[in-house]
Amino acid sequence: MTSRLWAGFLILVVNSGYLAVFAEASLFYVANVLLHLVLGVLLSILAIPTAKRFFLRQPPQNVAWMVAGVAFAENGAARGAMGIDAVDWNRRRRLRQ
Repeated sequence: MTSRLWAGFLILVVNSGYLAVFAEASLFYVANVLLHLVLGVLLSILAIPTAKRFFLRQPPQNVAWMVAGVAFAENGAARGAMGIDAVDWNRRRRLRQ
């Protein structure tokens, strides 16, 4: 099962790269966006049993540190994305003038 999860994750990464590079309005692009959404949800659901087995084998303090690390990483990623969007928006505004 884990090899299938890794294969699905690899497909999702390749699909993400395609979506990031070729942002064009076409039927193929829309199909890839929908594939990305469905594959991400499907992989998340299929990864639940594997994650449960992993976390049940860990001591409780390790799980607490992992949850805290994920929370800090998510907070940093959200703040970084907001900063990038603001910089990009300011650059686009200057180019339009």
